[in-house]
Amino acid sequence: MEEKSPRSQPAAVSRLPTKIGRRGRQLGRTLALALVLGASAPACTPASNEEAWTASDVIYARHDAQLFDDLFRPELFGVEHTVEPPERDPRLTERAVVADSVSQAKVITVTRGGVQSGSSYTIVLRPEPKPLAGRKLPETVTLVIFRSNPTFAWLDAAGQSWVGTRVVLFARVFMDGLHYHATTDTEPVRKAIEQATVLHSLVQ
Repeated sequence: MEEKSPRSQPAAVSRLPTKIGRRGRQLGRTLALALVLGASAPACTPASNEEAWTASDVIYARHDAQLFDDLFRPELFGVEHTVEPPERDPRLTERAVVADSVSQAKVITVTRGGVQSGSSYTIVLRPEPKPLAGRKLPETVTLVIFRSNPTFAWLDAAGQSWVGTRVVLFARVFMDGLHYHATTDTEPVRKAIEQATVLHSLVQ
């Protein structure tokens, strides 16, 4: 998916009262329909419903660009962290909560190309069937990394040796398309994501 600059929950359902009138039953049916439609729309659902990943009324604002910055962490290219390890990323908790999907994925192809020779990399990921949080991604996810993206330089250095790398992908759909952040697929990161989602569910 084409990168945009700047760098790119399940609803709590309360029970309806046992005794309700005609208007209450109508409202209940309307609410139930809305929840069903909402559950199938803004997400990485199955490949048969991939249009759900291209339609959203959420604006990609400045704060969103900090969470979903369209970047792969340098640690994914063998660079040691310089500030804090991925599991202590101060934005990890919020990413895990607001993302449409948090999924483990494997890099299956890395291709260089573009309008001008070598102006971009196309990365194809194969997500795991069961997400760590949120909804299921399509069978494959294609991301386009342009030269202006810091990840481009890391891909230049790694080349085809990067195929097979495993990542955790935080993804959310906005009005201009899907934006993401990719981090390391490690036990501490997965545990931090689980803690974030559990805590969020408890305070709802």
